[in-house]
Amino acid sequence: MAERDRFSIENYIYENVIPVIDSRKFLGLGKGKADKDSADRSELFFFAMALGIKEGKRTPLATTHGFIQDTAIPGIGDFYGVSNAMSLIYSLALSELRKEGREDKIHDLEEARKVAQEYANTGFHKIERWLNDKNLDEETIMFRLIGEMNRSTASQEVTA
Repeated sequence: MAERDRFSIENYIYENVIPVIDSRKFLGLGKGKADKDSADRSELFFFAMALGIKEGKRTPLATTHGFIQDTAIPGIGDFYGVSNAMSLIYSLALSELRKEGREDKIHDLEEARKVAQEYANTGFHKIERWLNDKNLDEETIMFRLIGEMNRSTASQEVTA
């Protein structure tokens, strides 16, 4: 059962993928007990969500485990009581709801949360594939991600 005050991830991800990310401090996203430089859980969630968006695929959660509280979603500034990061989530949700002809649900936090969680779920499964690929090291993944960002930026400059 999804908790109404937080964003959730799959139990499977929480039990099998998050511990590996933490123990390996994978891509700087892991969390250790004494780490001051570790990523917080919202950063990990948003990274996974961005990977899912890049894949263009939403993966429904089979089972859920609360991961980050709504109040932990980062954002500087405030726009009618919504943090900047939550504004991104609502924008993503609106884009998806338009595809389904349900724009009227844009103020429904549960709908926005569901869209974000499903994209993050896709991203977490991609991270799991990276972690399990013995032929792929962390440095290669970083270089590929940087290359994708460079290609994306270059294509935006051409169309601007």
